[in-house]
Amino acid sequence: MFWLTCHLLTIFSLHLVPEKLITLCQVFQVLFAAIVYQSIIPNRGTMEAYCLGWGFIIPLVLWLPFQMLEDWDIQNLSLKMAVTNLPMIVVFRTVEAMYDTSPPVVESSMLNYITYYTATTHFVWDSERKTRLKVNRLTLWKTFIRVMYYYHLLSLSLSFMKYFDFAPFETPVVLDEFHLNLDIFHPAHIANMYLLAGKYIMMYSICSAGQVLF
Repeated sequence: MFWLTCHLLTIFSLHLVPEKLITLCQVFQVLFAAIVYQSIIPNRGTMEAYCLGWGFIIPLVLWLPFQMLEDWDIQNLSLKMAVTNLPMIVVFRTVEAMYDTSPPVVESSMLNYITYYTATTHFVWDSERKTRLKVNRLTLWKTFIRVMYYYHLLSLSLSFMKYFDFAPFETPVVLDEFHLNLDIFHPAHIANMYLLAGKYIMMYSICSAGQVLF
């Protein structure tokens, strides 16, 4: 029944613009969080919990993104990368629930658990009040400065990389082809990869810090 619901939600959303794909992933994460909270956590350590986690939730969430991308015919690489959050988060959170490695405070209520289950970054929790700690003005201001710093740094980096077609150093490796030979150890190729890695680190820093602001 749950598999049918997932498939119907995907088909029903075909008329939506591709950007709604991320919202749909959040809806699925909430559904999985509710199932884990109601069925796995109370039965932790039992065969029922392991069968539900390893036999149903994890295989389903590993299949689901491919079905969503196929139904929507998504070709945008950024959207494809965004969809990977769904299986990555759900698999790790489900394993945590089965083997009792989740922070105890997040299991105090379903709302806390859904918040924890669907978040891409970690919150700081108050173990006494059983709630998330609110950000203060000083931390908010520091985060804003950090976001703006990485934003301008990323802008300069993208302008530089775009000018050289994302390969400032001449290398025998073609970025849009698959290579499995010694060319990948070419110094110029390694230097290009370091620059690309630095760009993605800055993008991640902006996204992770930006969640504090919003």
